[in-house]
Amino acid sequence: MLTPDPYDQQAQADLRDWQQRMRQKPTLLNRFTRQLQARLNAMLPEKLHRALTATIQKMVEGVLFGSQHTTRQPVQVSTLAEREARVRPHP
Repeated sequence: MLTPDPYDQQAQADLRDWQQRMRQKPTLLNRFTRQLQARLNAMLPEKLHRALTATIQKMVEGVLFGSQHTTRQPVQVSTLAEREARVRPHP
């Protein structure tokens, strides 16, 4: 049986930590801003709300379409540490 790579073990631990943080209840500030956003949305006329929603939807579609043409295929033959080092900015 192969010995797990320490880098992979650390990446798995980081992933578990992130997943745990994502499952936590929203903070007081988060709840407040969500309520504020709901109030602002309620004040917007429906026609403006639909226009904003359509604009954002088209922007997201454009980004997703562009990413299909600008994103490289992942390198499969190297380790996670090597692949991550290639994508991180160098100081």
